[in-house]
Amino acid sequence: FAADGGTSEASIRVFVPQQYNISLTDAPESIGVGVGDPDGTVVTLRIVNDGNGDDTVRVESSLSCEGWSVAPPVSNVTVAAESERSQSFTIFAPADASSEDTCKVDFTAQSEGDIDEETQSTTAKIAVANLEIDEGGVEPSPANAKANADGQFRIPIRNNGFLSADVIVYLEADELGDTVYPQKQDSIVVPANGVTFAVFNYSDLPPGDARLEVTLDVINTPTHEESDESAIITIKFSNMADEDGESDWLFVVIIALAGLVLYGGYKTAKKGSSGRF
Repeated sequence: FAADGGTSEASIRVFVPQQYNISLTDAPESIGVGVGDPDGTVVTLRIVNDGNGDDTVRVESSLSCEGWSVAPPVSNVTVAAESERSQSFTIFAPADASSEDTCKVDFTAQSEGDIDEETQSTTAKIAVANLEIDEGGVEPSPANAKANADGQFRIPIRNNGFLSADVIVYLEADELGDTVYPQKQDSIVVPANGVTFAVFNYSDLPPGDARLEVTLDVINTPTHEESDESAIITIKFSNMADEDGESDWLFVVIIALAGLVLYGGYKTAKKGSSGRF
């Protein structure tokens, strides 16, 4: 404060009412849990405090599925203003669960303030492998299958489940076809929600349709009842040399025809020019 006699100072204390505003996020739509797995599966949620003061948030988990459990059931987390913290929960499946069992788990967060609670949910599923032989992604494609040459079959195996799988993939000629291809095998690991290629060499396959059988042998991994076990794939092999030769001759014919057209146009133009004189 300034006056004729000089300046002076004074202090005041302002009391601002605390405003509460929290959110609960990051719960996955679904997760996989191993049957009777003592370690369970961890779900980590994020608590965000958009208020202007510290807030002790009560986070509670709940489910109504027989034999399933989640820990901890309740947790109190203090979150500073304009900050965030994480809170983890572990979900356990019963030892006698089947591959079709699921359990919905709800998480609620309640602020110290008088505001509505925040809710998140996730669906826990029994972790199994669900394998798919991706016939549409097999290589070589018919357009690139060259007969009487060396190459590789690359067969994509997809895993649409929540559990990685050790798989032995067998490839051999199907007994209903005329293809000659002795059984070969490739051991692969297919990650959960991932894809891995099984690779097999071939050589000197003749022109025509190669009919092959793919068989999966899953090692010590529970699988979904709809998981693929085998499939028949057919790849048409072509004699690329013949096709290239035909293409070359076709190119020559096109050039020749173009030359004749140009020559004819030139002759016509020259004759028309001479007729005017």
